[in-house]
Amino acid sequence: MSNQIPSNSTANVISNITNIPLGTSSVDLMAYAESLLVREYDEQMKDMAFKIKTSSALKKAYRERKKNINEFLTRDSKDGKVKLLQAEYDFLLNRVEYQWDPSMYDGMGGVKEYINGKENLSAISNKGYTEVTTTNTSNIIAANESAEWHGDPHFNDADSKNTGFNHTDWDFQGVPGQTYNYLTDANLEMLATHEKWGNGPATVVDAVQITLHGPNESSLIKFDADDTPTINGEKMKTGITYPTADSGQALWSGKELTVYTEEGYALKLLDLGGYLNGQVKTGARGVVSDGIMPTGIIGAQFDADSIAEKMDGERFIYNALDTKNAKKEIKVEVDRIKSILENVQTQIDNLNSDTELAQTDLSTLSSQRKLAFETLSTMLSKVYEAASSVVRNLK
Repeated sequence: MSNQIPSNSTANVISNITNIPLGTSSVDLMAYAESLLVREYDEQMKDMAFKIKTSSALKKAYRERKKNINEFLTRDSKDGKVKLLQAEYDFLLNRVEYQWDPSMYDGMGGVKEYINGKENLSAISNKGYTEVTTTNTSNIIAANESAEWHGDPHFNDADSKNTGFNHTDWDFQGVPGQTYNYLTDANLEMLATHEKWGNGPATVVDAVQITLHGPNESSLIKFDADDTPTINGEKMKTGITYPTADSGQALWSGKELTVYTEEGYALKLLDLGGYLNGQVKTGARGVVSDGIMPTGIIGAQFDADSIAEKMDGERFIYNALDTKNAKKEIKVEVDRIKSILENVQTQIDNLNSDTELAQTDLSTLSSQRKLAFETLSTMLSKVYEAASSVVRNLK
């Protein structure tokens, strides 16, 4: 092993500045060692800070699940049981695990959900959706907001300060031939199919299917690019207002399809020849007047914050789910719900413990780094003084 001091050592740096050859001293060696130690502490502190960040994100996901399950316990119970819809029952029983995925959001990282050991890519008939979020209906969230997509699809986020089809916040190409959940709410489902466009990797929205659910029936609207939309299999005519099962209505202008839902959404689809552009506007009541937060590539944008965030579109791949028993009510023992809730709390407690340990380690490293830096400063002062003394003696 060479005993030569690296060219970037303190002594050599000073020698280069003063053009005076200096010998290697023990003080210089110590200063160099301390500088390496400070650098090592910096790396360890960075790792600890990242661990705290990921633990906090995972805790947030588990706390959201805990909040949703807690809501079931607020319902009237008879004989120690509460009634849940099929989707709520599935949500309760699914074995959910959250993991940090550093590849999400263009390398910024994010929380990925796994259900029963498999990555959750389901999207979702709203009647069988396992991520239904029940919310306090007294809150008004995302009222009078607008989100659009255009071209190969470029998205204008609902939280963007810019509006209109000429603006783009982020893109999502998807896979040709794949259908995605664009918007799902309590009585609404809008699915969009992407198809290849041109010779490159670009895709466009080729077809949209909208389902509107009422108490006893549903309305199914299908719109393919370069074709006339249909409602329950019947081609729509211009100038006619079609009532929908959710007490909304649909209109066809000959080029633009507009659907107004009971909750206040205005869905507009424009046929540009070969592909569809789309816009979704929320009403004055916002998106939780029915007690359910929307989801989907468009729906998830209508959240409580005002930050435009790129959606991970692959999370919303549509898998047709069996909704035959969607409205079936299932009685579940309160004790069983509490037991599941305890398991979720255990996950949160474990993450809290990990966070506390990481914070303790970070505090210890910070103190050690401070001491090493102070020692390094002292060493550098001595080296500087020695160099200054040499310069003075040479004058």
